[in-house]
Amino acid sequence: MSERTVSENNKLWEAAEKIAEQVVAEKKAESEEERRKQKKRLTKIILMMVLIALIMIFASIAWFAMNKAVTADTMAIEAANAPFEIAVKGNNVRNESEFTKADSTYEIGNEATYNDDSYYETGGSKQKIKIRYKPVANEATDFGPDSSGVIEFYVIPKQNGTLTVKIDLDTIGFRELGTGNDKTIKRISELTTADITDQDLLASYQTAEQYLKGHIMFFEDLGDTASTTLEANRYHYKKPITTRTFEKTFTNAVKDVPQKVTIYWMWTNTLGQIALKNNTTNQRSGYPIVQDTTDDGSDISATDKGKVIRYLKDNKQQIFTNNVSDTEIENAKNADNFKKLSTGYNEADYLIGSSVSYFMIDISVQKKS
Repeated sequence: MSERTVSENNKLWEAAEKIAEQVVAEKKAESEEERRKQKKRLTKIILMMVLIALIMIFASIAWFAMNKAVTADTMAIEAANAPFEIAVKGNNVRNESEFTKADSTYEIGNEATYNDDSYYETGGSKQKIKIRYKPVANEATDFGPDSSGVIEFYVIPKQNGTLTVKIDLDTIGFRELGTGNDKTIKRISELTTADITDQDLLASYQTAEQYLKGHIMFFEDLGDTASTTLEANRYHYKKPITTRTFEKTFTNAVKDVPQKVTIYWMWTNTLGQIALKNNTTNQRSGYPIVQDTTDDGSDISATDKGKVIRYLKDNKQQIFTNNVSDTEIENAKNADNFKKLSTGYNEADYLIGSSVSYFMIDISVQKKS
């Protein structure tokens, strides 16, 4: 994989914009509105073509979970004190060879049987386990914009009674360095000028990781994409995890009976799927990430849509490359606002694609204090 300078990346971006503009100019649309829609679609297509040419989209190393508890006296992390075990099921670890190169501290886990069912659970001093999965036909292990997935693991109580755990989620970017036998994979947060001598390039990698964290969103439940419903009513997920942390309570849990935890993630392809309260202006392409709401000025803060819009406001520096305001986000259906927001979102996708080689989703589980 060749590394590109910031200047080269900028030239590619400028070239992509020029190509999009030329293509749009040649189209004989019947109206200005149609030309605007074509330009938006074509710009995204050209952007993704450049992204694919640079890095062939993304490869996800793997997902993993960490079992930890905090002692009251020293505040040190001591997993042995946790009143539960973390376990996973499945036959494979995604891109295991790359995972091992990136970080060898995460373990396959120890085999265990609960209720005649086979699991792999954390063990030893590290208490870190790789998420396993059962492969299905044509399942992709390369991810990019418009990708999504499901993460499953189990909390196994060590005693009877109600148990509440706190689950923290993080997205970690990695950069592939070197060539041939000297090729390595390193966390972007740990890169130094000894790895990347160009300080501007190093800074762009670090910025790209922040955009990656902002663009991958998490949810607790599936939405409604069934073919039996009206297409206008379809949406991907429910209960967005907008702070990247949430709690799970297992009422009357029984010792050694696994409790399943399911987390959904999505890297949304377009800004319109997130920011628009509904699609009355026909600006959106694809299903909304959460259920639409009416745009009548009512308070939607308690709805999933309101929470997602709040997420965009609270994390705008991790989502947009340009300086957008809360007001512009709140009024995304305005044509000028929508264009500005979409540009910032797409440019962030481009920077991620040219800077990040792999990513992992880190799941940290601890007992709620």
